[in-house]
Amino acid sequence: MQEKFQRFERSEHCGDAGCQYTLNSTHYHCLHEGCDYRFAGKTMMYKHAQHHDRVDSIIQDDFQRYKSTMDCKRGDCEFGSKSTHFHCLRCPFICTDSGKVAVHRNQHSMSVVAEKNGFKHFSSSNTCPYSDCKFSQKSSHFHCEKSGCTSAIMGLMQMEIHLRNHQEEPIMDTPTSTSVA
Repeated sequence: MQEKFQRFERSEHCGDAGCQYTLNSTHYHCLHEGCDYRFAGKTMMYKHAQHHDRVDSIIQDDFQRYKSTMDCKRGDCEFGSKSTHFHCLRCPFICTDSGKVAVHRNQHSMSVVAEKNGFKHFSSSNTCPYSDCKFSQKSSHFHCEKSGCTSAIMGLMQMEIHLRNHQEEPIMDTPTSTSVA
């Protein structure tokens, strides 16, 4: 028996007045928070468990998922009680496509790496403050924040290369003294 599921025998009353399977057949209730799924058959239970595993792997600890039947209680959300959607818990980002969750999570990770290296990350939906930036509102990019530098780069590999430009100049070779014989 899967975790977070309860099995009821045919002769057992499940206590759910709205359950179509009560006293009719052996059936299962999903016990995941916010889920009221009821079904007869182990195959459906396993498929439904896979659904929860998939959702859990998507949301992790930095997103919240709301089904279309749930109110996210955010007045500025265009999807509240209308469609299944995800809220980022780090910023105001909202989406209905589960595939965008991983992409957005990666942007947060890239921003952390960028900050540690003296860069500021701008997504394609952000206007960056550099008026002559060719990437502004077109693609995800980074601006070097080192004094006097206005460089913009596209990815983490370019960041490593750019950082070498800011390293100290190599020490000049000094002539070695030679002893006079």
